[in-house]
Amino acid sequence: SDSRPLPVGGPSLARVLASAIDRLRDQEQFETAVDLLESYRHVVPALTADRTAAQVHEAWAAAMLQQAKTQTSLDSAQGYYRAEELWRAAGTYWGRVADATQSSEEAAPLLWQAANDFMRGKGHLLAVGTLERLLSIGVESGMRAEALALTCAALEASGKPEQVFELADTCIREFPDHPATCVARHHLARCQLGFGETDQAEMNLRSALASATSEADPAVLQQVRL
Repeated sequence: SDSRPLPVGGPSLARVLASAIDRLRDQEQFETAVDLLESYRHVVPALTADRTAAQVHEAWAAAMLQQAKTQTSLDSAQGYYRAEELWRAAGTYWGRVADATQSSEEAAPLLWQAANDFMRGKGHLLAVGTLERLLSIGVESGMRAEALALTCAALEASGKPEQVFELADTCIREFPDHPATCVARHHLARCQLGFGETDQAEMNLRSALASATSEADPAVLQQVRL
């Protein structure tokens, strides 16, 4: 948390600034909202400002991505690139919010959000580091399964396929019936193909399809079928 003393009148000014930032975000006036965030930081704890900054940058990234889909090729490419920058910025802010929390239980969903934003922004190594931190704090059940699977995706995208094998095997062994295991099998199979392990890859792809539930990621299932 931020130890700086808040100025006299800070709380009421903080409410005014928070409301203005929310309104600007809803109106997609993101640059003005980010400018206002600098003032907001002087009257609220860092954790509060970083949380708001993460939310503004996520909304800005989503809007930029939507806009890029309707533009000509050059403008579209620039729009996608800018959206990726904004996703990575959002992930960084969520990481800072996680740093300021008091418990692992509070930090876990924040780190998960950060990792997903890094993945959206193609910050794959940043995602790997965040997910390793998430796994190290001892998350269990569904979040552990999803974190293991997403780490497999991030490692493959980072050009580290040799590190996928052990993590994917862990996910498959610990969570054979979880939807995330389909994702882990998919990335394991892709890495096996890269190392020439065709038979094992085919077996994992068949297993992924056979064990897929209605909750499995449809985009991953489509790739598996291909």
